[in-house]
Amino acid sequence: MENNKLGTQLIHEINFPILMGCIVAYAIGVGLYSYLGRAVSWDLFWFGISIILLFITSAFFLNKHFSIIGTRVYINETNFTKKNFFLLSSLTTLAMGAMLTVWLLAQTRPTFVLFLLLGSYLFSDLVYALPPFSLKKAGYSAVVYAFNIGVLSPLFGYYLQSNEIHPALLLLTFPAIFLLMAVFLANKLESYYEDYKKGTKTIMTVLGWQKGMNLHNLFVLFTYFSYAVAALVGLPWRLSIVVFLSMPFAAVQFWEMTRIREGLKPRWKLLKAASVGSISALAYFILFFLWLG
Repeated sequence: MENNKLGTQLIHEINFPILMGCIVAYAIGVGLYSYLGRAVSWDLFWFGISIILLFITSAFFLNKHFSIIGTRVYINETNFTKKNFFLLSSLTTLAMGAMLTVWLLAQTRPTFVLFLLLGSYLFSDLVYALPPFSLKKAGYSAVVYAFNIGVLSPLFGYYLQSNEIHPALLLLTFPAIFLLMAVFLANKLESYYEDYKKGTKTIMTVLGWQKGMNLHNLFVLFTYFSYAVAALVGLPWRLSIVVFLSMPFAAVQFWEMTRIREGLKPRWKLLKAASVGSISALAYFILFFLWLG
């Protein structure tokens, strides 16, 4: 019974939407490689995505381990067992990721950029959970998530296939970081008061509700402004058209946040649906175009 409870808690600690975001972003990186008319190595594809998921999952478990230590009542038999269980789970998933990394390096041509990408994954996941950084506990987990999804995952996916970084990939994925940050802010606004009262730090409580709402709207605007600039400096026009197809969802998201800021009754479900819809539509249209367009 106790093992079943620990297994359930283990699954509960995994942030599946973030893992899915990394998978989609990785597929966008590989999709650009395929769009350029090159044959995808599916062995590298699956090993690469497995490494990403194992590293990030390890960070989730490690964060839980240190959060238990941070409680005043952790020194009892139940919490002591739980603490060790999450540490062991973190080390196990990290070791599995390291084993796959060794295999990957043996199958490819190791370069400084590849080591830099792998090291960046490991570093970002460690500062997410490890004291004294503990970015998750400090309320900055959204920054780590946006960096992993918007930058590292697509770069890693493309670089594994090609051993190079294509400028169009950065133009395509970097602006999405701002929309991701807007999504995280929108989804933490409803629970702001409860989080603030309990002392739970999120990106919204760290910034404050007023600054958070202002930044949310700026992030939404800057996303599409960045894509407009990207279209002018080299992003292919067909891809430029695709990214703007998600604008209707982002417009609703922007409008709902503006209503709340002006003191009108919040429509939380619509705000959350629009925010998830904006980033989902952006990813869907990009993926569809790269793989099937």
